[in-house]
Amino acid sequence: MLATALPDDGSEDWRIDVLLDEFEIPVELAKTRFSALSGGWRRLFLIASAVRLAEPDLLILDEPTNTWTLRVRKPWRAG
Repeated sequence: MLATALPDDGSEDWRIDVLLDEFEIPVELAKTRFSALSGGWRRLFLIASAVRLAEPDLLILDEPTNTWTLRVRKPWRAG
């Protein structure tokens, strides 16, 4: 799922590893089918990939992190 936000040639795949490390997401979880993830994990993956992989100029969200723990919120404040 995360790889869909990157070029097909694999030249930017390292960015997925950085994202997983930054948000302390287990690699095994990243290999799980998206439909098998809980709603919270789905939200985290979608927002993290939009912000860190797609790098939009503007992203408007309405309380996307209100259910996340402080540990998960920390990288968002640093970015």
